[in-house]
Amino acid sequence: MNRRLLPVLILLSCGATFADTITNAAALGNCLMRADAPCGEFSLPEAVVLHIVPISGDSSILTLEDPSGTVSVSYTADRSCPRVRTGDVLRLTGHMSLAAEPSYYTIAKVTSASLLRHGPEPQPVEANLQSVIGGSLDWRLVRVSGFVREAMRSDTNADWMHLSLCADGQLLHLAVPLGKRPPEDFEELVGATVTVTGIGNPQDHSNKLYQGRIFHCSGREAFRVIRPRSGNPFDAPTIASLHYRTPNEIATLGLHRVSGRVITVWQKKHVLLRTSRNEPVEIVLADAAVPQVGSVIDAVGYPESNLFNIILTRACWRSGENAIPPDDDPPTELDAKISTRHRISQHGTRVTLEGIVAHLPESDRDAMIVERNGELVDLDVSALTAEQRAIEIGSRIRAKGVYLLEPDPRSSALSLPRIRNATIIVDATDGLTVVAPPKWWTTGRLLSVIATLVCTVLTLALWVILLRRL
Repeated sequence: MNRRLLPVLILLSCGATFADTITNAAALGNCLMRADAPCGEFSLPEAVVLHIVPISGDSSILTLEDPSGTVSVSYTADRSCPRVRTGDVLRLTGHMSLAAEPSYYTIAKVTSASLLRHGPEPQPVEANLQSVIGGSLDWRLVRVSGFVREAMRSDTNADWMHLSLCADGQLLHLAVPLGKRPPEDFEELVGATVTVTGIGNPQDHSNKLYQGRIFHCSGREAFRVIRPRSGNPFDAPTIASLHYRTPNEIATLGLHRVSGRVITVWQKKHVLLRTSRNEPVEIVLADAAVPQVGSVIDAVGYPESNLFNIILTRACWRSGENAIPPDDDPPTELDAKISTRHRISQHGTRVTLEGIVAHLPESDRDAMIVERNGELVDLDVSALTAEQRAIEIGSRIRAKGVYLLEPDPRSSALSLPRIRNATIIVDATDGLTVVAPPKWWTTGRLLSVIATLVCTVLTLALWVILLRRL
């Protein structure tokens, strides 16, 4: 091949890749949503700014609309790109490329823009959550309403807040930049019924790519409170109305309450109650002090569910008035093999077991692991003091506490729920007793003695050889 033709062929191949410049918003949006989205150019001759989500500094996410449709692009105000506001009409060009992090989805980045004229403020379309979740309103400016069930600072980007909005059995994830607002300005919305304006974005620009559609809001000003949260949360309905509902249905409901006797407490915020119907209910406290084991309380929180019981999250409590009999049943011996046959009947009941300590916890969140009948059992000892946990590995202990089954949270378990593990929540008072200290002849000590003897024999042999040569 003639070397003079090689640069021409390279340019022609590049031209074949980038020759087809995208010229409308709908085509750009369709291209971004392809799994094999190419890295090419786009040029929109006239597009209206529907929505602006500030990210950091001069960078933002613009949602644009032209006669063909809508799309969201990455925009940074600089010499080539003027500062804009909603309603502005722009002429802009840019390119599609892989995002810097994570790098397995494509973004459209504006490289040059010119302001054609100022236009009127765009008006949102009234919509329900199902329309946004279903994708029929992708990249459209909409207003939805519902009650805020959860608000938390993003665990992947501290500059963002994530909220969940619920209505009509649907749950929509909201992503809002904090800006100069403290997280408390968003957390105070929990429990309130609100309207919120934003954009349903099928692209979640974080590592949570499979969370589903995200509703992007410009900030706290996008929310309007229709009805504040109740001044008395204990007016909520009881959990009896939740029986036989699916976890997805339960996760979209508001506050519910329960009365019961405290069976155990762990991790400084988890409480297990037993109701008058002998049903175990887990309570995850928001910021309240934990109640005493054995006391009767009323608790209220947002319901979730695992395979075995209701969980009330962001909960608070007060002293109860219902007469609930004390739990006087003696603890039962744990089944010989729990990994092969989990005892459903023992879930939430008091049990005892005896075994050898194989691992000591390094923090309150860590578990003590006990070897028993050839299997390992987790003991939650967060309620014990440091002195009570000062046990040597290899000691034989007897533990007493509450037996809890834990479902498998992995996505592979969603189609067929299964049990992942069982944990014993050890009692704070007399829950752990050392039956026998560790054996002196451990494997490590035996190897040390053997190594010492070998070294001694080799040393004596070397000494004898040296003496014979003298």
